Parts: sequence; structure tokens; C-alpha cells
Amino acid sequence: MKWGDCELVYNKENKKISPKHKKGILNYFYFYPEATEENIWHDEETLEYFSAAQVLSNVLSGQNHHFICSRGDFISNQHRPHPASPLYIRDVGYANEESEGRRLVRTCVKYISVTDNTKTSPNVEYGLSPGFIEIQNYYSTLKENFNKNSEMLNTEIRCGYCKEIDEIRNQDSVLIIGGAPSSLQVDYSQFDEIPKWTMNSFYLNDKISSLPNIQLVSLLDNVNIEDNRLWDCLENIKPLLIQEISELGDKRIQDIKNRYDKITYMHTRYRSRLGIGARLIVFAILLGIKKIYITGMDGYDAKLSERHAFEKGKKLPGWLTEFGPHMQKQNFVVFWDYIMYTLKKSYDFEIIDLSKGIDNIQYKFIQEEI
Repeated sequence: MKWGDCELVYNKENKKISPKHKKGILNYFYFYPEATEENIWHDEETLEYFSAAQVLSNVLSGQNHHFICSRGDFISNQHRPHPASPLYIRDVGYANEESEGRRLVRTCVKYISVTDNTKTSPNVEYGLSPGFIEIQNYYSTLKENFNKNSEMLNTEIRCGYCKEIDEIRNQDSVLIIGGAPSSLQVDYSQFDEIPKWTMNSFYLNDKISSLPNIQLVSLLDNVNIEDNRLWDCLENIKPLLIQEISELGDKRIQDIKNRYDKITYMHTRYRSRLGIGARLIVFAILLGIKKIYITGMDGYDAKLSERHAFEKGKKLPGWLTEFGPHMQKQNFVVFWDYIMYTLKKSYDFEIIDLSKGIDNIQYKFIQEEI
């Protein structure tokens, strides 16, 4: 199977390895042991292997991670060192500069950003990335701020239980509206009765903020919570506000809670560079929603002058300018692989992509498979 120039070279269902890629895949298993339970893809443009086993907790994933940690670690909230550490590499005999394994390590570590500060972190030697430690700390802060909420959890999500979540569970449909340009090209008149989820600076766009039946909103750290227009909009439409982990810590979460009380939290194991829109799709599936309409999940097109429906002049993210568009492409492949070949096995849902046929969709090479 091929999606664009990405080929499926290891199938997690039948455990078949493409003969052409046997040596490379076996070496990939050394550094991503949990990849034996995931589909593995080969990017013919960059000659890289990649999969959902590239988790933030494994230091070799660097910026090109798709999940926080393994399923077992997520549900148990463990901080286990990952075997794919420099000590592990040395012990299994991959110190030889000429070995295939060493070459794979060089391929992996190119995604470790200068901002990761990996050279100065004592956790790196044992395979725990600084980013993973930070995420664990952010989650602890998040949960402490919602300690009156019972927590719903499984291997894919942790979520603060409340009556609004109970009302959303197993509802028939939802329309998730992301911030990419395609969201402004949809005729929403046919979706008046469908509950809508959106995010971040949606309140700055009159077309989106005036839509009927906005049920849920999520705000990331880049949203200006000092902007009274945000709170006026929320008070007018009264959605459930979803708080995720925050790099700005306890004060920001408390400031939001002090201004708005219809709020809970979610924390998904899935966490890639595709952002909150992708996580809301996962959230909808895990809540048992049957029909999920999506738009505004386009990805970044560096050639466009206006890349965002809510924020004029928004710049490209640092990870994209540092590592290039192939990393975004790989993120899309793993995301849709996860949706169609992992979650679809356990949940009954249908994805209807309203952006089909619109130019500049960065996962257009997968759209017909959705």
C-alpha cells in the first residue's frame, strides 16, 4: 500500500516485512521496540522509516514524534526509561560508526532540535527526552487544577468527567472546525443542527463565531486570554471549554477557570505536530461520536501568504521551517493510519472530510482513503 511517496513496508496485522526493507526494519525495531505492534512506513523522498512507535518519551524521536508514550505507560502514568538510549545502543554493539544501526541513529537524531537542550539533560542518557519530562509535569499541574473531577481514562486518553461530557458521549454527530483556510470555504447552512467544535482564536472570525450550536471550544497557550472579545463570545454561546496541558502553568489555568466555569480537561496520548484539531478528532472518536465532519485541518502550505482562517499573518511554526515539509507529511500518514487502522478497529465512526476538492490540502494524497 502506498500513500503518495510513503510505502507501507511492515504490516502490524500479519507481521509481514517487505523483503526489500528487511534489514532496515529489523534495525528500526532495535531503536523503536514497540514498532512491532505498529505499521511501519518508508518515505521514498527522504529514505526514512517512520511509525506510530515514535513517541515523545523516546529521545530518538526528537521533534518527529506522534504520541507521548506507549499505551501501557500512558494508562499507568509511568516514567520508564526507554531502551532506545545511548547506553542501550552501546550495549547492543552499535558503537561501530560503519554499522547499519549507527546510520539509523544518525537518521533519528537529526530530528532532535537545538531547542531540546538534549546535550545538557541527564535524562537523555537513559532514553527519557526532556520534552517527555515536561509533558508529565504539565499533566500533573493540569490534573491538580481539576482535582474535583473524576477522571475518565484508557490507553488513549485522560479526561475530566462532567455532565457536559456525559451528554456528548455517543452523540450522533459533530462538526470539527479547524483554523486552516479550508474552513472558510464551507457552506455551513446545511449543518445548523449539528453540534460544532472549534478552537483557539475562532472568536476573531465572524463567520465561525456566529455559527449556531457551538458545543465545545479548546484554547491553547497562544490564545490571548486578556482579550475581552474572547470572553464575550464564550458567554454568548456557552460552549464546554476544554483545557489541555499548558506550558504557562498553574496561573494560566486558574485565570481561565476564574473567568469561565463550564470547563474540564483532556489529555490524549496522541500528540504530534498536527495540533489541537487532530487531537479533537481523536477525542470525538474516543467519546463514541458516530459521524464526524471535519474541515480546516489542511496543514501548512509555505507558499500561501494567508495560512490561517482566524489569525491573519500567522507565521510558519518553527518545527516546519527547521525540518521541512516531509515531517508534516509523515505526521499526516501516521495520524490517518492511527485513525483508520487502530481506532477504527475498536470504535464505530465515520469521518466526512468537507475539505475534499479544495486546493492546498497537505494530506490530499490520503484524502480518497478517508
